Amino acid sequence: MKFANEKELQIVVYPNPAKSDFTLSINNADNKQADIVVFDPLGKLVAQRKVNLATGENSTHFDSDEWPRGIYHIRIIIDDADSFENTVILN
Repeated sequence: MKFANEKELQIVVYPNPAKSDFTLSINNADNKQADIVVFDPLGKLVAQRKVNLATGENSTHFDSDEWPRGIYHIRIIIDDADSFENTVILN
C-alpha cells in the first residue's frame, strides 16, 4: 500500500492472513512520528502505539494470539494523514 507521497512511504502487513501475530512494516523516506491504532471488526480499539519512524524500513510487531478471528483495521496517522490497511487474523 502506498501512502501520502508514494515515493515517501510504503506499508506492508505480514503474514496476511495471520494466526497469532503479525508485523507492520513501514518503509519511510524521512524521520517521522506515527500513531498506529488497531480496531477489531466491531470498531473497538484493541491496540495503540506511538512509534518514531527512522529513514528506511521500520517494523512493529503485534501479538494477536488473544484476539478473536476477524478482519482488523490498522490506522496509521502520520503528519495528520490517515491510511487504512486490513489484516485478517485467524486463531
